[in-house]
Amino acid sequence: MTTRLLRGLGVAVVAATCTLAQASDAPSWYYAELGYDSVDAGDIDGDGIDLELAGSLDFVGLPIFATLDYADISLDNDVDFEQLSFAVGGYLGIGTKANPASVYAALSLEDISVDGTTGADDDGPAIQVGARGMLTPNLELHARSKYTDYSDLGSDLSFRFGATYRVWGPIFANLDYESQTDLDIDYLHLGVRYSYY
Repeated sequence: MTTRLLRGLGVAVVAATCTLAQASDAPSWYYAELGYDSVDAGDIDGDGIDLELAGSLDFVGLPIFATLDYADISLDNDVDFEQLSFAVGGYLGIGTKANPASVYAALSLEDISVDGTTGADDDGPAIQVGARGMLTPNLELHARSKYTDYSDLGSDLSFRFGATYRVWGPIFANLDYESQTDLDIDYLHLGVRYSYY
């Protein structure tokens, strides 16, 4: 019931973000974020750190971005879980300056490693689509869907949605929920973001 509700909220965020899509200036793709992840992986729970870096070529007129995301999670039963994602994509800014928004698509390489009683490593390509929109000058809503084709684990479809709030100047607080539906892993992410452009 809770998972269905959260997914429904995710759909609502996507719809709201697309409704806000009235801006020619896209939200910033220049940032570094350090966060805390709380993870529910089936019958076991855990938490850990998450580091994400993002950059763009829009300063030379190219709407191309790249992101690097690394998470190190400690799960119950002395299981360590690491996840690394590198993505390259393009975005389209749409709307008015009052409510900037963008839609985007990206290709990525995903790598996961599990150390413990059931150690495993796997990787594979992924494709993702998403939207980002400014509800106010200080509040961004965002949503993303990603399809990953792992070599051994098979395919996984994930949904992520959340909000980013400007606390002061270039400093933002970020709250996200992500569900990897086929792998049965749910994340709650709280991060502090520094936007350097």
